[in-house]
Amino acid sequence: MGYRSDVAFVAAFKNKEQRDEVLAVYAMNPHVQKHNLMKDWEHTEANGHPVLYYTTNDVKWYEGYEAVQGVEALGTLIWEFNENRGFPYLWYKSRIGEDVSDMEEDLTYEDDEHTDLSAIVHENVEVRRTVSLHFEPMETNT
Repeated sequence: MGYRSDVAFVAAFKNKEQRDEVLAVYAMNPHVQKHNLMKDWEHTEANGHPVLYYTTNDVKWYEGYEAVQGVEALGTLIWEFNENRGFPYLWYKSRIGEDVSDMEEDLTYEDDEHTDLSAIVHENVEVRRTVSLHFEPMETNT
């Protein structure tokens, strides 16, 4: 069975042109191609900015796995576009493992004077660990 985690990623961009430029390079990553990861990223918009998000539950999420490296490569690429081209960005990662104390959350962003990308996570992401009970109540004769 192995150790399992729930993971979520959010990437936000200043505009669609910048998102598309980053995705064109991301699509060439060998791990992305091998594991067909482009289809796993959902596209939406928040606060007027293009957003990509990825989520999966009950998965073996180990840094040595190629698919994991492929998903996380988007964050590195976004950071490189910021460093080299000045693209504002937001990158958010959340991973919750089976162990109660195993939670990882990371938010990095670089805004410019016209872009507030950090609000996207604060307004649209909620991390919680819950316990759900699914018993059927029985009638009691008291």
